[in-house]
Amino acid sequence: MLYGGLPPIMNLSGPEEKIPAESLLAMIDRKPLKDHMEAVGHKEAFDFVGDLVKDQVPLSESIIKQIHYLVLTDKRDDRGVYRRVPVRIMGAKHEP
Repeated sequence: MLYGGLPPIMNLSGPEEKIPAESLLAMIDRKPLKDHMEAVGHKEAFDFVGDLVKDQVPLSESIIKQIHYLVLTDKRDDRGVYRRVPVRIMGAKHEP
């Protein structure tokens, strides 16, 4: 496995399999580490949710926080916790 759980380049299928491995590695090289960490976190969260569905685990606040923790791999202080600052949503009448 490559990049903490992402499939190796050789297992690509579809149009991306026609891109030479060297080109893919060059594209990866130009991305900041933060982008790689974000992709890894989303992949781990996606796999986690897949396991929850497969095992028919009921959704709970704890499960949502675990998913949030995985998604925010690159933001250590914000993972799995409620926001500590007020948030406004443009165009919304409700303030969360």
